Amino acid sequence: MTIAVRRYELVPSILIKRYMSQDDNYKPLRLLGPTLDLKFYQDQRALTEYVWKHYQHLLTPFELRVGLYSVPIVSDIDSEKGRRIYEYCETNHGHVDDQDVIDAFPRDLDSFRLEARRRLMDECADEMHVNRCPKCSRIVRSPSAHQCPWCKHRWHDR
Repeated sequence: MTIAVRRYELVPSILIKRYMSQDDNYKPLRLLGPTLDLKFYQDQRALTEYVWKHYQHLLTPFELRVGLYSVPIVSDIDSEKGRRIYEYCETNHGHVDDQDVIDAFPRDLDSFRLEARRRLMDECADEMHVNRCPKCSRIVRSPSAHQCPWCKHRWHDR
């Protein structure tokens, strides 16, 4: 009589469950993350989020200051944390006039980010790669991803 033993091994970002018996006959079963619901996929929104997540280095200091923070980051901000964020922005992103930041905040954040994404797609298209699934053509999670979170297609060996 053989007794099956479960052993879990972490392989780069994939959890593989192997059922081992005493005679070392493996029966691998891949446990993948949940498939995302297709009714929530919107290509333009996914493209905007993808660009803002992976190509921030191409955005202007003004776009970064307005698009990344939920409050205006200006020089006379009240909190200590706000002052540290302001200094970080000034050092790492560059200077932006306080009045420009304040004037931009009444706008809708989604439309602002969409305009910035359109500008990047027009001006910096040669520096950007939008990684899409070869099977379903949806945008995947990162420029280096080889698996689609929508249809679970994998293209690691290509």
